[in-house]
Amino acid sequence: MGVNGSNQDAETEKQTISLSFKIKTISSKKSLMSRFFSFYRVSPVQGEPFIWGVEIKNISDIPSPEIEIVDPYIVNLDNTYCENADRTIAVRPLNPSEMIYVELDKCTVFLEGVMWAKFLVRPKYDDYEVLAYQVDENHNKLMPCTYSEEDDTNWLKDLYVHKKSEVLQGRTNNLIVALTVITVLEAVFKIKECLKFLLWCVSEFFELFANFFSFLSELIS
Repeated sequence: MGVNGSNQDAETEKQTISLSFKIKTISSKKSLMSRFFSFYRVSPVQGEPFIWGVEIKNISDIPSPEIEIVDPYIVNLDNTYCENADRTIAVRPLNPSEMIYVELDKCTVFLEGVMWAKFLVRPKYDDYEVLAYQVDENHNKLMPCTYSEEDDTNWLKDLYVHKKSEVLQGRTNNLIVALTVITVLEAVFKIKECLKFLLWCVSEFFELFANFFSFLSELIS
């Protein structure tokens, strides 16, 4: 029994998968302005729906097995608030150095501040072992990532949720700055007159263009 057990352990292939946490936000409003402001923001905003997912990269020398991401959820530091997807997501095998993005959940967090994003990663078949790593984007390095001493397949990443009032104030400040710049440019460079001249040039160009085609049609006929 002992020999067979050791042979089974020797046959187990260890796969190392790096998991990079990636947030994508979706504005709660469908207006063009809301989409513009949410385009460049990485962290989610309190009370606004967003999508969150992970980038998975195979950093081992051999193809990785099919893995499963189980029960991704977001919880506050006091464990009093939780957004749980309650689902299992299958991830296809990856070649060495191959990376894919996997969407995990769409949710809305009504608290603000630091949260934890967590899930369990496990191989689909028992003859594989997956080691989960976290990508530290600030220092460009890999770190083993776990919140359980008994099991290193539990993955977590800190997630900051912006306060709603601060985001609204920032949007208002941006609009004030934009209006101030437009006012200054109008006073210094007479933007209105420049726009009128530009529109006149465009209209003259199209008029010449139309006259040219009219002349060609007369020649052909």
